[in-house]
Amino acid sequence: MHLDWTQRGFIAQGHRDNPTENKLSVHNVGGLIQKWAFATGGGIDSAIAVTHEHVFFGNLHKKVFAVNRATGAAVWEFTTGAFIDSSPAYHDGILFIGSNDGNVYALNAVNGFVKWQTTIGGVRFSSATLSDGRLYIGGQTAISALRQNDGMVVWSRPMTGFILSSPAVDDDSIYIGGGSDNHIYALRKASGHKRWSFDAGNFTTSSPVVRDDRVWAGTQGGDIYCLQVDTGAVIWKQTIGPVQFSSPALAGDTLFFASLDNSLYALDADTGTIRWSHATGDLIDSSPCVANGVVYVGSFDNSLYALKVHTGAQLWSFATGDGIISAPSVVHEHVYVGSDDGNLYAFGL
Repeated sequence: MHLDWTQRGFIAQGHRDNPTENKLSVHNVGGLIQKWAFATGGGIDSAIAVTHEHVFFGNLHKKVFAVNRATGAAVWEFTTGAFIDSSPAYHDGILFIGSNDGNVYALNAVNGFVKWQTTIGGVRFSSATLSDGRLYIGGQTAISALRQNDGMVVWSRPMTGFILSSPAVDDDSIYIGGGSDNHIYALRKASGHKRWSFDAGNFTTSSPVVRDDRVWAGTQGGDIYCLQVDTGAVIWKQTIGPVQFSSPALAGDTLFFASLDNSLYALDADTGTIRWSHATGDLIDSSPCVANGVVYVGSFDNSLYALKVHTGAQLWSFATGDGIISAPSVVHEHVYVGSDDGNLYAFGL
């Protein structure tokens, strides 16, 4: 069974690991070729949502796009009031996306018509996470929970920092970085009430990932924390290079973090030990993703990389026309990523 890639973190917990991809592998990913490129006229910092039929994303020229997944042909576009670096989420025929115009939009995925829009304040990088009929997202100075069916605000929690992080969600809570207030928060999913907060000592603009009794998060100071889900107590701390907007991927016992020091790091998720690092030609603000033994990440050196999960050995790369902030999605035997050159790229064998 091949699942669609329907939200930024693949699943609500934010793992960015697709365990159903079984065609692309360490043995053949070196043979990836460009299948198509879709020109949008504006840089693409958004991650990519993918269904069996369509690819969805936003760009820095205010637009949301739906593209035919097989051919790269335009299906529809929708214009918001400001640039979009938030990533879309898809559920049951509806596409959800935030814009820096202050609104979260629910769009009909077939034709792009507006189902509802709700104003929460400018949305920068923070992306909707869908769970149990609700949408969780950060705005300028608040974290909000909206009903998916009509956009009604269920709760909104004011924050002291500008929220750039996206929430990771488990059965009980949401976990999110507080941005300029340097904290990592655990909030009750039902009410928004604070369970705990942890002072990480530097900006927390990266998004957490949660699994079982642990949550992992990074800071712009380069500190990576593994915290207890119930209390926020530190299990371990590791220091790499600065982590800005890149969010981690978690696959098995390995945690992947990209850094502004140009490198992608693989850490032991249980201990924080650095297993390997791979240097690119410029800083990395793209979020890695994992599928079938391969980790993919973009770099400001304009290239998308495919590396071996266990060793960091480079298996493949492709140079676009500008830097890559967009987080790649690997699904349905293809790799999708946007570039600041204004193109969305699709790669396959």
